[in-house]
Amino acid sequence: MAKQAVMIEREFINDALDCAGLEDEQLRESYSGRGMYGKICFGIAGDVGDLAKFLLALARNGQDELADSLAYSLNTDGMGLKSIFYFPGYQVEPEA
Repeated sequence: MAKQAVMIEREFINDALDCAGLEDEQLRESYSGRGMYGKICFGIAGDVGDLAKFLLALARNGQDELADSLAYSLNTDGMGLKSIFYFPGYQVEPEA
């Protein structure tokens, strides 16, 4: 049986993006990376500094366990000049 994705509250992600000074467009909500066989997860487009700021902002906003879990599941793909840092098994809850 396939494991269900962990749904993350949109508020946590939006707060972390804001605190990290990242643009909303850097959030990729439906990314399917290498070896995911069509499953989707969320990711952050940018450079390694953007990733570090995002994870640190999550931790500073009281989501340190989530930041640790995301860091553990981290994968990356190249996108030309930038990269996407994605988190298989984690999705952002849909907008209401």
